[in-house]
Amino acid sequence: MLLEFRVSNFRSIRDEQCLSLVPVASDRTCASSNLFITGGSLVPAVLKGAAIYGANASGKSTVLGAMAIMQALVRDSATIVQAGQSLNVYGFAFDEKLRSGATAFELTVLIGGIRYQYGFSLTPERIVDEWLLVYKSAKPQEWFRREWSAEAKAYDYAPFSSYFLGQKDLWKRSTRDNALFLSTAVQLNCEQLKPLWDWIVASWMIFPSRAFPALDPTLDIIESGGAKAVLGFLNSADIGIVDVAIEKQKAKQGKFVFDGATGKTSVSEPVDVELRIPRFRHEAGSRSAVLDFAVESEGTQRLFTLAGFILAALDEGKTLVLDEIESSLHPLIVRHILGLFFSTEANPKGAQIIFSTHNTSLMDKDILRRDQIWLTDKGSDQATVLASLSDYSPRKNEAFEKGYLEGRYGAIPLIDMLAMEKDRA
Repeated sequence: MLLEFRVSNFRSIRDEQCLSLVPVASDRTCASSNLFITGGSLVPAVLKGAAIYGANASGKSTVLGAMAIMQALVRDSATIVQAGQSLNVYGFAFDEKLRSGATAFELTVLIGGIRYQYGFSLTPERIVDEWLLVYKSAKPQEWFRREWSAEAKAYDYAPFSSYFLGQKDLWKRSTRDNALFLSTAVQLNCEQLKPLWDWIVASWMIFPSRAFPALDPTLDIIESGGAKAVLGFLNSADIGIVDVAIEKQKAKQGKFVFDGATGKTSVSEPVDVELRIPRFRHEAGSRSAVLDFAVESEGTQRLFTLAGFILAALDEGKTLVLDEIESSLHPLIVRHILGLFFSTEANPKGAQIIFSTHNTSLMDKDILRRDQIWLTDKGSDQATVLASLSDYSPRKNEAFEKGYLEGRYGAIPLIDMLAMEKDRA
């Protein structure tokens, strides 16, 4: 489970910003539904979700995009990224020093009762430093730490922890300037680091605003005998589909590849493939019709696509990150999705959902706690600031939506009607 994510000097983010899913101890709201009780002493409870609000261009997508970049670097830096290739990071544009300075990412996760605190900073040219603290008790073990020395033009490695075992000298020698030690060690069979690498790459499902999730996870569930679960999910949102089948067609297809670690895109040469096309049967009284995926509404397409990821998250206790969750979805369907994550019956393994939204109707104390509502804002310096609603200490019975729309917490657009009239004149 994700406990914290930190980022600094990334696009519109200048100073370090932290998104935390550690609950505020004094808040007892929705404790039985919105908290996952871990049963451990290190982190007794974790929030099952968080919502990020803010004006357009305030930095909501930047926060979630930073997660995607961190994930891509962990996944690809030791394999797809080539020696000497630039990395896909951009510093804060309105400060000349920071623009060419290092971007930093750090996450804290709970895996199998063990807390991992892992981070790194980097420029487009190289990893600047990288570290991992492991908490099996209240006292941390620093498994590794490395830092680039501009003077020596080499990395200084702190002494490896005695708890960290394996071919550490080999992993150190094999790690390139633009690759992560974590990723390199896992590629060279480091079993101790694999749970962390697996969580970042496979259990952290991140979809930035312009990313349309693939159909494969939903199709895989159907072909493995889970069609009933997919239909149940769709029809709980009143989609009106009575059956779904997969039609296979032969075709030639080129693969579009976006490398998040470097920002490069490529398209492979077309090859023979077998496409899986979902087809849906609808009924209207005594009549029925079968429709292809392409002619279904955008809302049905998006819900069907998300079904595989949502069901996988709930079944395996993963963390799902969605930018603009309400895109093509009715507000009541969004509430239904949140209800699944915030249900002890539907979500017994502690799956989490983190999303950005403009849907203020979710700012309801019966849906989201104060510590689950986050706000992005920009000042005159154009730097994104991320803050929890809890930081504003709203009154116990305060209407969050009303307070937000009235500007009590910031993070709303300041619409200049006078300027609009002048432009139209």
